[in-house]
Amino acid sequence: MERLSELTIKVRKAVKEVRVDMWHSFPKVIKEIFPKAQIVTDRFHVMKLLIEELKKIARACDVKKQDKLSLILRNRIDLIDSQR
Repeated sequence: MERLSELTIKVRKAVKEVRVDMWHSFPKVIKEIFPKAQIVTDRFHVMKLLIEELKKIARACDVKKQDKLSLILRNRIDLIDSQR
């Protein structure tokens, strides 16, 4: 944070987007340093959380076979009719 704070305010205001993971303190720090930047959560972390939740749902529905679990995790568009 200290190194980023050393940038001129003109440079910091020119930053349009900052991609972060889901650590709760990032937005506060980013807004302090880059006041005009839009904060975007890293896709990897969003997908990781989503997959963890889908696996919980699968367990709750007693889906134990790996092939059925993989169907839950795949995009609908990638499935053939019988899998849908």
